[in-house]
Amino acid sequence: MIRKSIIFSLALLLATLVSCGKSEETLLQETVTEAVTALCEGDVDNYLQHTDFGSEVDSLHVSLLKAMLKRYVSAVERKGGLEAISFTQCAKETDSVACVSYTVRYKDGTDEHKLASLVKKEGRWRMRVQ
Repeated sequence: MIRKSIIFSLALLLATLVSCGKSEETLLQETVTEAVTALCEGDVDNYLQHTDFGSEVDSLHVSLLKAMLKRYVSAVERKGGLEAISFTQCAKETDSVACVSYTVRYKDGTDEHKLASLVKKEGRWRMRVQ
């Protein structure tokens, strides 16, 4: 009886690990993609869900961020909008700190090469904004 219980528990654990099987690299890339897309679209709430400022963001910071995002969105619109995000390197420095090198391509054909620091908080990767 105990042996069956142990085998069942191990099988359940293995099934859980396989189903959650996104690699850290995939999770890092998804975080950057979602944050950059939200930034390009001016979606402040979604952007804040994927970023970390190192401290709590109060309503004053949010209103300043919205004003800054309007200018950024205008610049993105002048380039025809976001076309694609591609990744050149993802490197975990520790279990909770990573660095991602990526390129943002706009619809006018211009590229911007960027480097993002990410931190893992409460089990989720977030882009560090400094």
